[in-house]
Amino acid sequence: MSTAFIVRFRPSGPWRFGNAAGARDKTDSIGHSDTLHAALHWAVKRLGRGDEFAAAQAAEAGPAVRVSSLYPFGGRTLYIAPPKTHWPPEASARVRWKAARLVPLSVVEDLLSGKALAEDRWEVEPRSGCLVSSGAAAPFRIALRRAAGVDRAIPGRIEPHRTACLEFGPNAGLWCAVVLESPEWESTVKSAFRMLADSGLGGERSIGWGQADAVEFGAFPGNLTPTTPAAGQQTGRHWLWSLYHPAAADQVDWTQGHYAALTRGSHGSKAIQMLEEGSVLSALGTPQGRLVDLGDVETPQWRSGFAVSVTLPEEVTA
Repeated sequence: MSTAFIVRFRPSGPWRFGNAAGARDKTDSIGHSDTLHAALHWAVKRLGRGDEFAAAQAAEAGPAVRVSSLYPFGGRTLYIAPPKTHWPPEASARVRWKAARLVPLSVVEDLLSGKALAEDRWEVEPRSGCLVSSGAAAPFRIALRRAAGVDRAIPGRIEPHRTACLEFGPNAGLWCAVVLESPEWESTVKSAFRMLADSGLGGERSIGWGQADAVEFGAFPGNLTPTTPAAGQQTGRHWLWSLYHPAAADQVDWTQGHYAALTRGSHGSKAIQMLEEGSVLSALGTPQGRLVDLGDVETPQWRSGFAVSVTLPEEVTA
């Protein structure tokens, strides 16, 4: 039986996520699920269950553990990449909805239930791309930290640089969703997240970035339910909270839905195309996704394309 919960990280300092251009002076505002999955595997391995975890993730029946991407939160407000079928809403003279890349989960729930958004209640914070309550601050800001690389072999050789990072406001941080297909992994996975809070996630961990003072676990948000194999074999629309690379058995109707792809790769590894967060798939049954073999023979490398998704309600037609 599937179990789902969320994890909140309360940062103790800056966090940084690499960007597609690889530029030091830019950072992504979310931590993609493939990176989080790799970090989780690293932590589980140090807890002594690495081989077990790898086998459970590669099982023919599907992975034992799936994780969404990391999104910001502020107070009780969880931000997320909204479903592309519902965002942006109809054009407004007051709010440029399409400029918002991350919106409160409560806003998405209103849209799914057919409620209109009150224009005077919302505004887009331009630097973060977050939809916030009028007059409120975003949960984070993007800042540039100055530093210098010193060459110890050549006296006087110094390379000044600026590195982009996320700086979080009071009572703000990052959250993700976790879906377990077997309860036996719950304690191990939670211990692994606590380890990651200490060791750090993302870039510049060697100087203390990416760490958290606390990691908290809570119920899956709102009235939403993660898509699981138990959902049956009916055709439905699935809103992705993670990156996704289709498995051979996934029955996705690519003529329907609303989705976009992005290229994922790192230095020295093969780049692959994955569907981005917020994409909506029309599929028979559950989109599961798969681990992608990056083809390194000497040092095997895999990238997670497992789907964490929520089933959207059926559209009502007149």
